[in-house]
Amino acid sequence: MPTPIEANAFVASEEDLGLRIMAGFVAREGLGHDEAERLTWGDLDLEHGIVRLDENKTDDPRSWALRHVAQVLRAWYLGRDEPGDGEPLFVDEDGEHLRVTAADLRAAYRAADLERGEMHDVGPATLPSGFHALRGLFVADALARGKSETWALLAAELATPAEWGGRFRQRFQVVGHEGLEPSANGLRVHCSTN
Repeated sequence: MPTPIEANAFVASEEDLGLRIMAGFVAREGLGHDEAERLTWGDLDLEHGIVRLDENKTDDPRSWALRHVAQVLRAWYLGRDEPGDGEPLFVDEDGEHLRVTAADLRAAYRAADLERGEMHDVGPATLPSGFHALRGLFVADALARGKSETWALLAAELATPAEWGGRFRQRFQVVGHEGLEPSANGLRVHCSTN
């Protein structure tokens, strides 16, 4: 799992802007990467800062106020010449629907000089970092902000706390916490100058 410092560094890097926005969105809002890939502009209410998720693994549609990324998404919307409701939220540098694998994300981490071994290596009980690790970072950040483990796991629709057995709280204590930058400052600056 990337640390908050690493996640913030990636968001502020020069890698593909769509991928950085998507990674920042997943880390700050707790969605799965497949859920994020399916989002269209019609799933957002940018005026009120709300996202609606009709399709997810629990088949339980939900909506919520965007926690941190509404300003970045407004700039992304304007920078993309106000795309239509049916257009994908996340696109690559060529304007194509962004479809990313965990290997693609790790390659982008490496290109952004994020080389900590744990993010890339496979061990007997661990996999290298991917988008699911960004959801873990969402949970760790929520715990650091004083949210309960129950709140964090349910918000990310990961599982019940009993199913995870305190794994994220333990992980949070090992990694430490500097905090995710709430407004994704690197993205806001980058978006507003394009």
